[in-house]
Amino acid sequence: EYGRESIISNMGGNSGKLTPKDMMEMQMNMKIQAKMLHKSALKAEKEAIREKAKIRKAMEKGQTENARIFAENAIRQKNQMIAHERLSSRLDAVASKLQTCQASMKVAHNLGVIAEKLGPAMSAMNIAEMASTMDDFEKVLEDQEVFTDTMTSTIDLSLIHISEPTRLLSISYAVFCLKKKKKKLRNTLSC
Repeated sequence: EYGRESIISNMGGNSGKLTPKDMMEMQMNMKIQAKMLHKSALKAEKEAIREKAKIRKAMEKGQTENARIFAENAIRQKNQMIAHERLSSRLDAVASKLQTCQASMKVAHNLGVIAEKLGPAMSAMNIAEMASTMDDFEKVLEDQEVFTDTMTSTIDLSLIHISEPTRLLSISYAVFCLKKKKKKLRNTLSC
């Protein structure tokens, strides 16, 4: 469902130049698929929590084999959650890059228009028109810089977002192992 072929077909699948409309459509499709993956990750996380509750119940009843099965299911669900979050973040990052590319194309177009105005003004040595055109030129570049800074910080935040679940997985697995070891020690001491 989220394979390379699906993404390419949703992007138009053509190998020629992309129009701004194609890029916008790709960006929207990527954002939709990223949202779907995020929801799937949340669902997997809830399932992992349910599996952990089953582990506790099985351990309380002394059903270690069932607890092991539930633990494997919890770990699998947690891994699935992490994989979906990573892919979701990657899709968000690519969508952001497409948005940046669209903005760059718009800036390039605007700079072309401004350059066309600047040429005749420079030939005629019209100082007022050259100053006005240069103001437009600087404004376009300033707008691009602000947009680029915003997109860079957004991508950085999405990368931070995907690193957190990985850390939590190792902590929760370690806690599970410690509880299991403690339970075995208690069982050994009571015999």
